[in-house]
Amino acid sequence: MESNLKIIETNPTISLDEILAVEDRLSVRFPDQYRDFLLRYNGGKVYYNSFDRYLENGDTVNYSIDYLESLQTLEQAMVNLIEYEDFVNAMIIPVAQTLGSTLITIGIGDSNFGQVFVFDWDFGATFQAQSFQEFIRQIKYDPDGESYPLF
Repeated sequence: MESNLKIIETNPTISLDEILAVEDRLSVRFPDQYRDFLLRYNGGKVYYNSFDRYLENGDTVNYSIDYLESLQTLEQAMVNLIEYEDFVNAMIIPVAQTLGSTLITIGIGDSNFGQVFVFDWDFGATFQAQSFQEFIRQIKYDPDGESYPLF
């Protein structure tokens, strides 16, 4: 998965069995690309990573990513988010958070499976990418105003 993503603090590694157990407890299935990402990194703190969100009016908003959910924090977040009807009805799971508490999510429903959405608490979920891999490729590493691949 080629990317500009730089993770500076990863979490302890996990197994596929652990992922399947969480999926079973939450009654969901994670997209394969996201499972692979969890197996490789299991979330973590990121460093100077951002992405652009293109709004319907033509404006662009840049979001800085704060951290990527680990399997454990994702499960806890889903338990905490169960009361938010807009979130549950959108059939999405949180996979990352921006510095401003906007969530990056992945679709788990039949019509949005694997697609990435930006979830804003005021405006709900809006489409960002067709797949997790496409979203990862949108991420820029930009500590000095320049972007370049890290792996």
